[in-house]
Amino acid sequence: MIRGSLGGKQGRFQGAPIEADAYVKCITDGRFVNRPGAMFEGVRFDLGVMCRLVINGVDVIVASRAEQIFDVEPFAMHGLDVTGYNVIAIKGANHFRTGYRTVAKQIISVDSEGLSTAAIASFPRERHVGEFWPLWDEVRFEASADPS
Repeated sequence: MIRGSLGGKQGRFQGAPIEADAYVKCITDGRFVNRPGAMFEGVRFDLGVMCRLVINGVDVIVASRAEQIFDVEPFAMHGLDVTGYNVIAIKGANHFRTGYRTVAKQIISVDSEGLSTAAIASFPRERHVGEFWPLWDEVRFEASADPS
């Protein structure tokens, strides 16, 4: 078992890291090729050293380089068959969809805090004053025919 800190390294809006006791199941070099049918199929990726951790019975794949994943290969290279899981959580918006459409019964999008949240009202505004869309739905824009 190791004790480690995960996440919270991408900026002040991403939230704090979590502390966890984890069992290191395996370590890989983080090099793989995206499978056919995935976005960027056939492209070689190098996410640096990666590992499969088990935290409270949950498998967690961790990479030393921040990168989006596009298919199941990062799981497979760590001995995981994603079709055997009820839930797979991926940090990302849309890029993974083509690589998971054949293995996922359902894809559920969620919004979490951070720079990629759709809830832009959650960001602090230090210099902008007044009401503006999309923070206020009542704001209306009147276009002018005069470009000056």
